[in-house]
This record gives sequence, structure tokens and C-alpha cells, in this order.
Amino acid sequence: MCGAAIAAVFATVASLAEAESPVAERDIGEALDVESDRCLDHAVLAPSVSAWLKRDRLDARIRVVVRYEGDAISYSFFLGDAFVGKRWFRDLAHACPDVVQTLSLAIAVAIEANFLSAPLDASPEAPASPERESPPPRAEKRREQAPPRPAREEAPRWSLAAGPLFSWNVLPKPTLGGVASADIAWSRHLETRMSFLVAAPVDIALPVGRAQAQLFAFRADVCIAIDISAARARACGGYATGLVTSNTTGLLDDRSRLFPWSAVAGRIDGRVPLKRWGARPAEWTAGAFAAVDALVAVRRPVFLVDYEIGGAIDRVDFPVLGVAPSAGIFFELP
Repeated sequence: MCGAAIAAVFATVASLAEAESPVAERDIGEALDVESDRCLDHAVLAPSVSAWLKRDRLDARIRVVVRYEGDAISYSFFLGDAFVGKRWFRDLAHACPDVVQTLSLAIAVAIEANFLSAPLDASPEAPASPERESPPPRAEKRREQAPPRPAREEAPRWSLAAGPLFSWNVLPKPTLGGVASADIAWSRHLETRMSFLVAAPVDIALPVGRAQAQLFAFRADVCIAIDISAARARACGGYATGLVTSNTTGLLDDRSRLFPWSAVAGRIDGRVPLKRWGARPAEWTAGAFAAVDALVAVRRPVFLVDYEIGGAIDRVDFPVLGVAPSAGIFFELP
């Protein structure tokens, strides 16, 4: 009789110790099952959810599965092997950083409501396993069966950019300059760019006298853009045309002339927003850019200097292939 009482006491103490044992936890990044696709990136989404929740760890039984389903993003919740619920995020008209912020907030709110505001219960009375998901509520079912909403069309967005430029092998000598551009984003991936380039004058040494050349050019490009985390990268191709001015001194006749110049142009650049004001669609953005341009001249000047009749002639050919790195600031207008 006494032995049975002692056994009962030990059983009670063991059950209390088990009830008070800490719940196993894991990083939020391990709780999120994200299939990288378009705007979805586990390395970006997990820290954003953690920031909204203001915590880095969750109950180890919690799992969130995030996937693209056609034109929508679904996020399903599980507690251990038990299916808890599923939601859809359909507002995908904005840029990827905005989609990630809004989606991570929705996931954080759902985790807070389903798992953090009440004790977790994975008893048999919980919803069925994923293989036998219970039908969604009537309103949710109607939303799921309805055709996806078309993405909202956004008006083209303008941006202005300017900065210093270093041109190498564009004129006979390297020189500094400046570039200013106006860009239009017609869609998430398609942009056009119009720019104006000025290169500082360079001196061209001659056996007798000297010459000075300067370039002024206008350029038009079509660009393909992608969002990489908070930055935006573009690859552009276009055509540049302009004039090279020439001034000669120390010769029999001092002359100033204009020579046509044109080139096929390619460009790779990246933009990082630094400051935003307002909210879409009336949002202003300021940031920094860096770029590298490649220029293949299709029409270029040739300087011929005849010192005297029957004397020697100096020939100065302009380069065919040049590059021009640049950096500066940009402003995106509402």
C-alpha cells in the first residue's frame, strides 16, 4: 500500500516536470519553407517576418509554407503534422520590395493570431492533415474559385539622374565629363532612357602646334530591369550621336571645326534607393546609381594636319571602342 502511494507521487512529479519543461524552439528562418520564385526569396522574406514579429525564434512545431500559385502567393500554416489554415496574397502589382514587405506583414499577423496569442494545441481535435484539408469557409471558397484579379496598371514613372563620368578611349585621351538622363519605367521590367553626355576637352599634341577636341552627344536606350533585394539592376542598349569640336592653334591658320560622331552603346547599371517620401502612387524616391557604358564608334573624326604644301601630314584617328564608368544620384518622381 505504501509502495503504491510512493509510485503515485513519483508519477505526479514526473508529469508536472514534463508540463513545465521549456518548449523547443527554432529560428524563424527554419520555420519558413519558401520556394524562391519571382519576388519570393527565403533570405529576404525570413528576416522581414522576424522584424514584424520582433522575435527571432518560434515554437519548433510551427511551419509556414509559401508558394506561388498562378498569379497569387499562398501561405499555409502547420502545427507539427496538423494543417492549421491557408491564405492567399493576390496584390502583386507593386515592385518586389513592396510585395515582400506586405506579404511578410500578413504572415506575421497570421502567426501572431494563430500561435502566439493563445496556447498551442495539436490535439486530435485540430484540423485535418494536409492530405485531408477541411474545406475553407464559404466566403474563402468563393474567393478561391473566383478568377484572379488582373494586376492594377500603374502609370509610367519618371526619374532623373545626373553624375560625373570618366571616358576612356572615347576621345584620343582619357577625360572626365558629366552625364544627365531622363528615364521612364513603362512596366516592372521595361524602361527607356534618354541622356546627354559632355566630355571635357582633351589636348592633342602635334609636332607643330596643337589641337583640342571635345565631345557632345545625345543617346537613347531601351532597358530591361530586375529587382535584386532593395536594389534595381538594368541592362540597356541604344544609339548615341553627337559632335566633336576641334580647335587648332600654332598652325598657319587657327581653325575651329565640327565633326559628326556616332556609336552603338551598351550599359549596365544599378540603383539603390536611399530615401522615400509619401506613399504610392504619390511617392518620391532619392538614391544613388553606378554604371558602366561601352561605346563602339560607327562614325568618328579623323584629323589631318598639312603643315605646308608638299610637307608632312599628321593623322589623328579617334578610337573605335571605349568605356565610360559613371556614378551619381537619381530622383524618382510620382
